[in-house]
Amino acid sequence: EMVGVLSAFYDPDPYGHNRRGKEIKIKIKRPQLNILCGTTPSNLMKFIPEGAWDQGFTSRIIMIFSDERIVGDDFATEARGISTDLLHDIKAINALVGEFKVTEEYRTCINNWRAEGEVPVPNHPKLLHYTTRRRVHLYKLSMVSAVDHSDVLVLTRADFNRAMNWLVEAETYMPDIFA
Repeated sequence: EMVGVLSAFYDPDPYGHNRRGKEIKIKIKRPQLNILCGTTPSNLMKFIPEGAWDQGFTSRIIMIFSDERIVGDDFATEARGISTDLLHDIKAINALVGEFKVTEEYRTCINNWRAEGEVPVPNHPKLLHYTTRRRVHLYKLSMVSAVDHSDVLVLTRADFNRAMNWLVEAETYMPDIFA
């Protein structure tokens, strides 16, 4: 049941739920849920049911894989705080509300990409259903790009290019998760 709810929140489809035995009705017009989390590939394979790979839940996940090893100083005494610039940006982004608009250049980039077959297309069998949501992932990454450099909710060619680079880089390493 939770997989279905998380899937509905991603799109975002209207969500409604009635509690059994009570007169509580929950209705959310446009739910939106984004989760940033980390795990190991073995946990991913162990805890995500096989059926979830085919039912669409995992098509809503951009999986980032890295086997980079970062070596730090275990005995460092200086605590690292949150950058004031980062804190400022998070507050500014959180305050943004409204609908994104697209420039004609952005629209052309999307339409050309779609006409060319949305290449490069991941070809791992577990990513079969993921490929159906790549366009939505690209839109969401484009929005991240836009709010990263401006408080104007407009998607441009630069946002398309940046988002496409992020998406292709992530998809290049996704099959390594299943190795």
